[in-house]
Amino acid sequence: MPDRDSLQFAILGPLEVTAAGRQIVLRGPQRRRLITVLLLEAGQVVPAHRLLDALWGQTPPDGAMATLRTHVSELRRQLEDGPELRVLLRKGSGYLLDIRPEQIDAERARRLLAQGRRAVDDGDAVSAIAPLQEAQSLWRGPALADVADHPFAHAYLEALNELQLDVFKTRIAADLSLGRHREVIGDLRLRVARHPQDDGLCRQLVLALYRDGRIDDAARACRDGLAARHELGLDSPLLRELQEDVLRGVPGLDWAP
Repeated sequence: MPDRDSLQFAILGPLEVTAAGRQIVLRGPQRRRLITVLLLEAGQVVPAHRLLDALWGQTPPDGAMATLRTHVSELRRQLEDGPELRVLLRKGSGYLLDIRPEQIDAERARRLLAQGRRAVDDGDAVSAIAPLQEAQSLWRGPALADVADHPFAHAYLEALNELQLDVFKTRIAADLSLGRHREVIGDLRLRVARHPQDDGLCRQLVLALYRDGRIDDAARACRDGLAARHELGLDSPLLRELQEDVLRGVPGLDWAP
């Protein structure tokens, strides 16, 4: 049976639950949705009505509460080591998953991002690379892959996708600080294609191209970014200013080791 500290939960991809490195198979889509909701709110009481909504939407069947209790009992059987160790607790009319935040891969990613950011802000880009690469490696595919189509997951999924993008941009900032301009251009082109309205990503691509001596490509990246926003009726003063700086060759765009 698992113990509390050996349990690990992964939601940055298909759901995975392991204990001491061994996978715990949670069978059935409803049980997987149930543990996912509890993980997304780990340490917080999730009211039963929200759990019912996650499992059946707005029209739960007769006997839904009894079925919910059955799923909870089965999860306890798989996650807990007897009555002396409880991780799935009943609190009032809801349930709480009592685990440490770092037992969930998304929380580890947030902490690694904060560590990397501090290093970048302190001018120590070398120390930022390892935690940021580790954070990136936690994604095994699209986050919440098992439940992404369910309405309850949409807000959480947006936040996790934003987290992934923040990890990427912070790692690129560290790479650019270390003069790795040419090495990051390919990754940046792919991300800009996926997030064409993200000013920060577009700026990083322009800087990488400019510092690699590809001035025309840098100017073209600015134009493409502005055109993408124009199609949506948007503007970007940041990109317009950056475009002017590229064309003028402003020294502030150059890499400062």
